[in-house]
Amino acid sequence: ITCQSAARRWRSKRRLNVLRTQQRECAAVKIQAIYRGFSRMKCFVITLCKVITVQTAFRGWISRRELSYLKEEKRRIENEASIKLQKMFRGLSCSMKYSLLSFSAVELQRVVRGFLAREKFIIDL
Repeated sequence: ITCQSAARRWRSKRRLNVLRTQQRECAAVKIQAIYRGFSRMKCFVITLCKVITVQTAFRGWISRRELSYLKEEKRRIENEASIKLQKMFRGLSCSMKYSLLSFSAVELQRVVRGFLAREKFIIDL
């Protein structure tokens, strides 16, 4: 009986040691899985932050380039508008000067022709 009891005790201890070893291995596998998951998540977050930084810089560069293009387009439109206004003003100014000069020439011709006609009339009398 004591031999059987010792054998059972030895077998029970052996089974207990095997179960503990399996339990430790299972716990170690779980810990490794959790650590690998954490490590991968950490790498993912760092990569995501870097991607966001690059995207932000690129979008800012595109926005600045587009703003520069819009400012240049605005300057070009304003320049064209000012040239058109100057052209119209100069045309109007020249037209008014020509009208005034033409009117003055006609008036001068009228006065001279009237004077000549009076001279001729006086001579013919």
